[in-house]
Amino acid sequence: MNVALKTRSTIFMTLVITMCLALAFSTQEVNASKNEESYNGVVIPKNEKTVNGSKSKSSTIFINPSITVDDSEVFIEGKVKYNNKMSNVSLNGPIYPVGKGEEGESELFGDLQVNKGSDVFNFLQLQILKKPTSNEVIGKQQYKNNKSLVNILLEHKETKEVAVFQIDIKDDLLNKISNTAMNNSSELTDQELYKITGELLRAPANKRESIEDPETSGTDSGSSDQFSAFSTTISEDISRSELNKLKNDLVEAGQYQWLDFSDYNLPESLFTTEGNFTDVSGNNRLYGNGYEDPYGTFIVGISHMDRLNDNYSGEIRLQLSMKFSLTVLYDPEFGQIKLRHKDRGMKLDDIDLAIGKLKDDNIFNEQGVNGSLMKPGNVTGTTVKILLSKVPYIKEVSSVWYDLQAAFPKSTLELGNEQAYWSSIENQEKYYDDEIIRNLSSSSEDLYMENSEHYYYLKGTVTDEDDDGFSWSWAWDLTYAPNF
Repeated sequence: MNVALKTRSTIFMTLVITMCLALAFSTQEVNASKNEESYNGVVIPKNEKTVNGSKSKSSTIFINPSITVDDSEVFIEGKVKYNNKMSNVSLNGPIYPVGKGEEGESELFGDLQVNKGSDVFNFLQLQILKKPTSNEVIGKQQYKNNKSLVNILLEHKETKEVAVFQIDIKDDLLNKISNTAMNNSSELTDQELYKITGELLRAPANKRESIEDPETSGTDSGSSDQFSAFSTTISEDISRSELNKLKNDLVEAGQYQWLDFSDYNLPESLFTTEGNFTDVSGNNRLYGNGYEDPYGTFIVGISHMDRLNDNYSGEIRLQLSMKFSLTVLYDPEFGQIKLRHKDRGMKLDDIDLAIGKLKDDNIFNEQGVNGSLMKPGNVTGTTVKILLSKVPYIKEVSSVWYDLQAAFPKSTLELGNEQAYWSSIENQEKYYDDEIIRNLSSSSEDLYMENSEHYYYLKGTVTDEDDDGFSWSWAWDLTYAPNF
């Protein structure tokens, strides 16, 4: 796909954005001194979330902002005039990239504290956006006049209004801050870094008592005994092929290139829904979470999971696989979308798989697990929990989850391995206290899936003593949460 935007559209939209930003976030001299530099801010009212269409009658100016950095922290000093009252602002704290490597340098977040003598405002967010490097990129709101920006959000303690400032930053200072951010992340695992920056991203909502933060985790399950062909929290159909096309184009375009959303036959609600959402179609599911930032841009994480269940010559299997995972930025004002993270969207953990509900002359004689999973610490997971159901021959199990207990002789199993059991009803009854194995299960516990390389399956080999075929059931459940 040619990701370059049309020249005529680029020129027009750049002019519009430049004019709008000149009004909203303009730089002007303060009368007291020709050397004073100030930045007009936008004030978000107490019960509103974004700068878009702000109806606040308050005004605010950041005067003589000073930004410095050492080998671990960023320091911000200056004065803020809010409704003609002047206050000192002094902030400092560590800075972090949104990820490691080149992708992480595009966006930085500061975890700052308010210093003594700055008691008028609460600190909400420091976000630093690196300017695009491609000439094809138009000047979006976050990249005013194609410059890198420091975005600072401060909440007035009394009025609960939020002062939003966008401050230019020179390349040499940006490079120093970026180096400090990368140093701060070097001792962190990827998951530790994602947790820190995810909390800092959502801080403008989480720290404000007047704003309710959307839910950030959910649970889901599926079963062959209660199969649902289609269900969704998105009101319109979502074409998997069209979504896959968008995903491929976004990855090709990279972190700085905005694409026209109108080029894709997808519902806008997929990228303007706040909180969790799901979409189920046959064997696959979409999990997502959306968050609207203070600038009216939506940050949306999406993961696509497939389910496979099959029976091959008496070996039955249930498998969950991550097809893709990504995070995007969507600007509804201009109808454009770009990549924020590839292979990071939603994290799927606490995964439980179960197969069985066998009856009559059918029993399990072997249990196996395999997959590619991660564990906390950003290392590959290797061991999962295994369980089974033993019941008397005459008892019929009601579901694949019925009376599960730790397997034996081991209750855990290395991925890629199998555990054998007695292969006849007679021997199982003899050695398993007059009981036979009807269900098998496995739990990932703290292992999880987060990208397109990850999958997890449970298999079992069935003894069919009368050789007349058998029926079986499957089920699974999991937890999902944003991973951006």
